[in-house]
Amino acid sequence: MKVLVMDATHGGLTIALEYRRKGAEVTLVDCYRTCGKDLERKAANAGIHFENRTPENFFDLVVAPIHCPDQFLEGARWRRKITTHEAVGKLCSFDAKIIEVTGTKGKTSTAHLIADLLRSKKNRVLLLSSSGILLYNGDEKKIIKEEVSIAPTSILEIARMGIEFDIGVFEVSLGGTGLADIGVITTIGDNYLIARGTKRAFDGKVQMARAAKRTLVIREEERDLWVPHVRNNIKILTFGNGGDVEATIDQPLRLGETARMKIVLRKGDCASVDLAGNFVAPAYLSAFSAAATVALDFGYGLNEIKKSFESFEGVPGRGEVKKEDDRWIIRDRNPGVSAGSVRYLVESLKRYYRLKRIGVIIEPVSKRVCEKLDLGELEKVIIDYQDCINDACLLGDFESDMLQGDVFRMIGDIDEVNRDSEAILWCTKEGFR
Repeated sequence: MKVLVMDATHGGLTIALEYRRKGAEVTLVDCYRTCGKDLERKAANAGIHFENRTPENFFDLVVAPIHCPDQFLEGARWRRKITTHEAVGKLCSFDAKIIEVTGTKGKTSTAHLIADLLRSKKNRVLLLSSSGILLYNGDEKKIIKEEVSIAPTSILEIARMGIEFDIGVFEVSLGGTGLADIGVITTIGDNYLIARGTKRAFDGKVQMARAAKRTLVIREEERDLWVPHVRNNIKILTFGNGGDVEATIDQPLRLGETARMKIVLRKGDCASVDLAGNFVAPAYLSAFSAAATVALDFGYGLNEIKKSFESFEGVPGRGEVKKEDDRWIIRDRNPGVSAGSVRYLVESLKRYYRLKRIGVIIEPVSKRVCEKLDLGELEKVIIDYQDCINDACLLGDFESDMLQGDVFRMIGDIDEVNRDSEAILWCTKEGFR
């Protein structure tokens, strides 16, 4: 069998190696031309043909990421074509129960909260997220791998590690693989363009709706968007306003202090939860709602969910709240930093914490991240919140043409932020995608 695997940048070699082990003749294409000689050597040593552009040949099977533009396949012909997500679903299996989480925002927080909940009953929970691969065994936590992609091929790598676990919670970019007993779509939110503007995020996320094996968890307000794509006999559970589970937070809040959250079920039951003050709790509301919905599907009671949430201390790099030198700093450092995430945090700080003087720092590091920061969109956020943002700064190395107006000013250190700021929101786009 002749197999063409597109995109060596986003885990293509992992897919190619798996088909090669099965005896296929495999061609791997570095369509973005971003891979180095080391990856090319690994492919060659495994007997895989490595190309910078698609050969004008016939293939029995083409495997391409959903974000791969069709133009990259020009000249090739094939009998069958599947996405990378579908290929992962066909190439591996697990004895454990699997939960997959996708969405345009909130994936990492939701995955961490689900893992925290499900390990409370002494389950061995394997968590894959943009924060790394972690194995929870009761109260013990083992770091398997710190730097990891949430491309679906990371699931294939996990399958070959031979790790024993009871439940897998996998954060997956752009959809589901078909391995999940429970699929979670946090939100379509900003239905951004992919595949060089030829597709939308929806085209990727809908794979989760189509592939879930037992239960699909979605936002109530997006029910009509996803349900038409779900197979018969799949349970649909929703979260958010009017859903099976909704989490709300009393206001106003104070930075660093306990936040009171209420979990309300559609059937009328509710519980009050006292959340730690070391993270921006309102920014996690959707994640709390989605995680609670998954836990209920697993048979957890409200008291068990409450206990787990009250011990939750936030996800590192996701809206962390710290006080340094008499100044409150809200730190957001992760691959998902965007104009949308900055807007959400500013809105939370304004609405729930009643802040009127927020200093904003944007650090466009963009290391190992596919989507670069759009400073034009970030400028709109600053302009829209002029009533509560008193300083907007860019920190770090970046091209001079990134500054297009007079909204941002360049600084070399956090100490240069307006000292009159009540809090500093410091956002760094960095990490793996």
